[in-house]
Amino acid sequence: MRIESTVAGSWWRAGAAIVLCCWGLAGGALAQTRQLERVVAILASEYQDRLRQVSANLERQKVEMPPQEVLARQVLDRLILERIQLRMGDRAGVRISDDQLNEALTNMARQNGVSLEQFRARIEADGGSYAAVREQVRQEMILSRVQQGNVRSRVQVTE
Repeated sequence: MRIESTVAGSWWRAGAAIVLCCWGLAGGALAQTRQLERVVAILASEYQDRLRQVSANLERQKVEMPPQEVLARQVLDRLILERIQLRMGDRAGVRISDDQLNEALTNMARQNGVSLEQFRARIEADGGSYAAVREQVRQEMILSRVQQGNVRSRVQVTE
């Protein structure tokens, strides 16, 4: 996938370097290079999708768009942080059951004044994927638990 701006491209390269360091893929072996290419392809597509999503949300909310280089950096930083936190959650054994996920989705539907079935139909009518929304909500729940755990581990209550 082509990165559309030079600024976004430079942030992408910086992000790829960070991912390299975080995942320890800096070795020269062919298998590691192929693994890195898969990681870069995934991150590039996620980056482009997220950049489009954030831009569309800002336009829909009629919020002034920040400069492209600022938006690109914020989106990349957020993606990298999410990947690190999701990995931490995985290593810590954080799991979201289908029941917990269904409850969260039902609450989201209720907040929008519709049933879960109507919520699903709206997503699909807008060209979205209900499965993708489920996975996004699952990831957000994992991120929330990881962040809560990090905060709790740093809080010290004294007399």
